[in-house]
Amino acid sequence: MISETASSFLDSCVVPETTVDPADPTGSGGGGSEALADPSFLASHGTLETALTLGGVAVAGLAVAFAAFKLPARLLLGIVLALGVLQFFGPFGFTSFALLATAALVPGILWRFGRDTAHLWGWLLAALAVWQTVAVLWSDKVGAAAFGVIQSVALLGVFVLARAVLREGRGAAGTALLIAAPVVALQALAAILFRALPDLEYAYLTSPVARVLTEPGVELVAAGSFDNVMDPCKAGGVFLNGNTASLFFAVVVCVYAWLALGSAQRGRFGSQARSATDPGGRFGSQARSATDPDGRLGPRARTATGVVVAGLSLVAMFATGSKTPLVLIVLLPVAAIVVLVGVRRPALAAIGAGALIVLAAVGAFAATAVAPGFVQQTGRTLNERFTLWGVVGEAFPENWFLGLGFGNWRYLIADRWDEVFPEVPNQVWPPHNLYLQAWVDAGILSLLLTLVLSILPLVLVVRRAYLRRRDPLFSRGTGEVLVVLIGLAWVIGHGAGDTTVFFGDSHSLPFFAFLVALACDPSLGERRDPDRVDQDRVTEVSR
Repeated sequence: MISETASSFLDSCVVPETTVDPADPTGSGGGGSEALADPSFLASHGTLETALTLGGVAVAGLAVAFAAFKLPARLLLGIVLALGVLQFFGPFGFTSFALLATAALVPGILWRFGRDTAHLWGWLLAALAVWQTVAVLWSDKVGAAAFGVIQSVALLGVFVLARAVLREGRGAAGTALLIAAPVVALQALAAILFRALPDLEYAYLTSPVARVLTEPGVELVAAGSFDNVMDPCKAGGVFLNGNTASLFFAVVVCVYAWLALGSAQRGRFGSQARSATDPGGRFGSQARSATDPDGRLGPRARTATGVVVAGLSLVAMFATGSKTPLVLIVLLPVAAIVVLVGVRRPALAAIGAGALIVLAAVGAFAATAVAPGFVQQTGRTLNERFTLWGVVGEAFPENWFLGLGFGNWRYLIADRWDEVFPEVPNQVWPPHNLYLQAWVDAGILSLLLTLVLSILPLVLVVRRAYLRRRDPLFSRGTGEVLVVLIGLAWVIGHGAGDTTVFFGDSHSLPFFAFLVALACDPSLGERRDPDRVDQDRVTEVSR
């Protein structure tokens, strides 16, 4: 009875993979000639309108840049994290006002914190941004190239900012995450609610609010356009694609799980709490400490915030209806645990790896028996991915160094479409792989930098786990390492077969940057003595 119910549910949620992912910023959000004729901002606006718009953006950018020199780091980070949800789309397509504002903060962030937070990962990301700028020379769509550059610059800024906040202490990081928590929670609740009430989601997507908060293309929903989230078995909250929404929620779960785990490692900060900065406990409940240097956000509040937001996001991740979480939620935690065991007992980890392979085989067999329609649809999806990857492979020898250039993929796939997908209506699908997309956009250097930028944080976390190998496996410190490892690996696993890049997309960009900053933080997973005060923090405060 249970297997029949599961089979019926999964099979009923199978949707054809013939819809275009509207979250693809390279211009694949349309079919056939309409996609190829997609006009740029300059081509679709008059001279006066263009001048006024760009002038207004320039003035706003200067105001934002000035704020980067004045506002506290934790406040800036909290605002940037919230803007990951509230993108505020406008006349520049996928280049939202939130993304532009984040990029505008970068000069001030680098001036204030760049020297103290310098890291190899940041230098590599800066190199990628420079090379993407050079790739404009052989790109068809300057807007698509500019979008990639702006994303890389914004990612660099958030990474440096997150590093600076983490240097202030966990209290500062907790404050930033608390600022973003209401917005993230509302997005999670919206996804859950829209999954339960599809008519309500349709009402939102056809409302004026959606044209500001949801990706370009949402205005076509009222005209009958069928987007990913329009299926009754999918939901995206304010996002137009359930798959990218599921990735966003997965990253958020890991970030706020880290907050809950890290905040739980606290001392006794009662009314008589004593610390180096308050030796007499005179400040009572507002006592300062190494883990909450400002005493504004208590550990219990941070823990509660982390648990609530992570829990809501976990439910929302499944409410999106994406198939990817159904696989990754099983494989990645088990694989991460195998890694953590491996740094302690390699022989036991080898057994665990074998068990993981067996588990995957059993899971595949069970899925075939329980939901054959679901498995068949997954197989068709994989075949489509393999076909797209084959087209990229055929183009590689002739363009191995420069790639195709931003925006040029659409012409290649349009020319080959009838040959490779004869039974599918003409559309413009991206390569659906983060590494192949990197090569397509900007060539071999972009591919190599993307490989390092995605893998280096994983290496740093595994190294951190090795250095903490004498700590108990079941401890809060090990839990921190576990959730960061899962979060970083999730982005790669999702991007291996979807339209997202090595940091996800613009929504998940700031949260991914926070995870990378955690991976680069030497204190990740550090055991804390409740009665011991961080001497470095004491010295800094005393100065």
